[in-house]
Amino acid sequence: MHPKIGELWRSTGTIHTGSRTIPPDTILIVTERQQVPFGGESRVLWGDGTGWISDLCLLWERVDEAG
Repeated sequence: MHPKIGELWRSTGTIHTGSRTIPPDTILIVTERQQVPFGGESRVLWGDGTGWISDLCLLWERVDEAG
């Protein structure tokens, strides 16, 4: 499943996005999408940071709106 702009996702482990680190259990908001040679990436916003996460990353999951 590919993230969509405006969706909420949660990190399930520590994610490194270049010079930034997203700790586990952080709520992420998808603000932008782009296609790159190896797949897609999502730009995410959290508390005090922003960064790109690859669609290949297994350390995040979509937040269920009911939960």
